[in-house]
Amino acid sequence: MSLLKAWPFLFIISCSSVRFTSDGSLPVFISPQPEHTDSFQIIGKKPFYFFGLIPPEFEVSLDSQIREAGYYSAANIKIQQERNSHDWLMAVLSFGLYAPISYEVTGFGLKDSESQL
Repeated sequence: MSLLKAWPFLFIISCSSVRFTSDGSLPVFISPQPEHTDSFQIIGKKPFYFFGLIPPEFEVSLDSQIREAGYYSAANIKIQQERNSHDWLMAVLSFGLYAPISYEVTGFGLKDSESQL
C-alpha cells in the first residue's frame, strides 16, 4: 500500500530530460535571418520509463531533425518541451512505467530544392 501512495511523488522527483544539440553540419541560427522564409514545425516524443528515471537523458540532434524535414538551413529556432495531457494520461495509466515527453521545434528555414520536386 505504501508504494501506491508514493508513486505520485516519483513523478515529481523524476529527472528525465531531452537535450537538444547541433553538431554544426547544418547552419542553425537562433536569431532570425532575412532569407529564411519557409516556416516549419517538428513534433516529436521521447519515451521514458519507470517514472522518467530510465534513461536519464535523451539527445535530439537539431541538424538531423531539420534535415529530415527537408531544410538545409534554419533560423529563429524555438524549442518547447513538455509533458502534455496525453503524456500524463499515459504515465498515470501505466502507473509510471511509461512516461513520455513531447517536444516541438519551430522556426524558419531554407528548403532543400530536391525535396520540392
